[in-house]
Amino acid sequence: MFSPQFVPCASCGATVRADDSNAHACDPDRRVAHQMSVLSHEVDWLEREFQAYLESPDGYFEQWLSSRLVRRGRD
Repeated sequence: MFSPQFVPCASCGATVRADDSNAHACDPDRRVAHQMSVLSHEVDWLEREFQAYLESPDGYFEQWLSSRLVRRGRD
């Protein structure tokens, strides 16, 4: 049976030698980029839901209140 020489790292997506995959150390930037691409549908959904919330009455109130507190110098 055929055994691949190279396999993708599950954490960062980098191509690593199959016989040396345990010695692989993920680059933090590459790992974040890979995870964002894997989760892109969820990130898009979250952005749409957040935008919809901001356009709702509750969202308008939260925006108004936060800008008021920032102008007053409160947390």
